[in-house]
Amino acid sequence: MILLMRHGEDDPGRLGGWSSAGLTERGREQAREAAERLGREFPGIRRIVSSDLVRARETAEIVAERLGLPVELDPAFRETNNGELAGMPKAEAQ
Repeated sequence: MILLMRHGEDDPGRLGGWSSAGLTERGREQAREAAERLGREFPGIRRIVSSDLVRARETAEIVAERLGLPVELDPAFRETNNGELAGMPKAEAQ
């Protein structure tokens, strides 16, 4: 079985893409809650692979700590590159 999980919340006022944005406190809490649920409902998880972008990596590390697993970073898991818009405030991008 393969489970897919999106990263926790990052700055809602900025565009994502290949930005260097990390998680908000709410995003870290979302990751902790997901980690607890995954550990409870899918106790056989053996591997965690994540994008190397900060918000995805941070989410994966929170889950991995709860599950006692390492995180494998793979740039192939990155979302679409939005070039100069990456991390730009949404109001500015408009």
